[in-house]
Amino acid sequence: MTQAIALFFSRNLKRDFAGLLLGLFLIVEAMSIVPTLHSCIHKDAADSDHQCAVTMLSHGQVDCPGAPVVIIDAQPPIEFTPSAQIFVLVSIDVQLLPSRGPPSC
Repeated sequence: MTQAIALFFSRNLKRDFAGLLLGLFLIVEAMSIVPTLHSCIHKDAADSDHQCAVTMLSHGQVDCPGAPVVIIDAQPPIEFTPSAQIFVLVSIDVQLLPSRGPPSC
């Protein structure tokens, strides 16, 4: 029972935190679109040297960290060497013998 309650609160906490972060991002987006909202938060929002998340987002200065790409050349664990086998194909005649005809109805 205790694990179920902990899992319930964990799921709700994750959902609430994700909703909070989404709400904050949408507010920052709204402030970057509408300069009057940005000036309500910062009095020096109109200055050219002003730096905050809103101005960085509106100028496209958002950078995602790049992860190094590691390429590993995978070697097969077992080496397979095909043996030289000779396949002989046999043809079988499946026709009726010449002395036999089709069944009469």
